[in-house]
Amino acid sequence: MSSNTEPRRILSGMRPTGRLDLGHDQGVLKNWVRRHEESECFYFVADWYALTTYCEESASMDDLAWGLHRVYMSQEKHDELAEDCKSTTIGCVDCKRSLLDSLLKEQTLHRERVEPFEKDPGKTWEVNELGWTPAWVVAQETLNEMRAALGMRYT
Repeated sequence: MSSNTEPRRILSGMRPTGRLDLGHDQGVLKNWVRRHEESECFYFVADWYALTTYCEESASMDDLAWGLHRVYMSQEKHDELAEDCKSTTIGCVDCKRSLLDSLLKEQTLHRERVEPFEKDPGKTWEVNELGWTPAWVVAQETLNEMRAALGMRYT
C-alpha cells in the first residue's frame, strides 16, 4: 500500500446483467461501500461491456457453492465442514442448509434497503441524479486537465 496521503479517486462500473444477486453483493457492492469511505468514488453501469463482451462459464456450480462457504463461515467452521464433507459425515443437504441459513441472515438488511426502491422505481432516479451532478463536474475537470496536458485546448 502506498504511503501517499492524497485522496484517491476511484471509477468503477458493473455490467447490467439483470437483477442484483449474491455475486454482485459479495463481489462488488461491499467493496464499493468500503472504498467509498476511503476515497472519492464514482460508480456506473457499464453498458459498453454488455454490448462488447460475452460470458464464458469459468467454474462449475459446485465450485461456486463451495466458494460461498468460505465467504460466509469462519475458518474453523470451514475446516470442520470440509472434513465432514470429505468423510461423508454430513450430507450435501445439511451442508447447503448451513450455507442457506448464513446467507438469509446476511441478506435480511439488504432486502429491507431494496424494498422501497422496488415499490417506487422513481426513487432510484432521484438517488442517481444526486450522483450524476458531482460526477459530471469531476469528469469535465478531468477532461480539461487531460486536454491541457496533451495540448488539445480548442477555443
